[in-house]
Amino acid sequence: MQTILQSFGFIFIMPIVLLTFSCKDSTQINNPDPVDNDTISRITLCNQSVMKMNLSVDRYRDGTPIREAQTNSDWIDADAKGEGAWCYYSNNSQFGVTYGKLYNWHAVNNPKGLAPTGWRIPTDEELDGLMNCTDFIPKFGTLLGGGRYPDGMFLNRGQIGIWWTSTGVSTSQAKAKGYMASFGIRMNYTEMKGRGFSILCIK
Repeated sequence: MQTILQSFGFIFIMPIVLLTFSCKDSTQINNPDPVDNDTISRITLCNQSVMKMNLSVDRYRDGTPIREAQTNSDWIDADAKGEGAWCYYSNNSQFGVTYGKLYNWHAVNNPKGLAPTGWRIPTDEELDGLMNCTDFIPKFGTLLGGGRYPDGMFLNRGQIGIWWTSTGVSTSQAKAKGYMASFGIRMNYTEMKGRGFSILCIK
């Protein structure tokens, strides 16, 4: 497996036929019990507990609803206001069953807490370590949820997986990591916080 630094826009134009990634069964992780999270499916990678599917919550840890941005204008507005937002790929809830939800980084960084109680979103270094585990691709390489641009356009569902980290870089950018299965390569990103990516959670 190779590690490369690559822009999100460049990936969009590449011909790819891929697999897909995620962090918890959507029926179990969506609004999990704030006290008992033992029902959340998990696996172990390199001695680290990881949700089995991409994150799919629609409320912060304290129960506050997260803004759902179905239209491009809603998505753009949430970013302009620095407001957390989520969506299904192509605003189609059927995709959520497999791929979970896409979130902007404002949701990742919200002080109310995006990850369920007892869980957290990995740092750039932590996610890099997990993606280096030998079991990462066998476990998550079939759940690649694509992404959403700041202008609202969706791309590459089933072709690439991109996951936010909790590591911010500046007022406008944060770290993310991706996997392109058709080429067997990992990508390191410094992305605009208004983009929409999947989220992997650890415990």
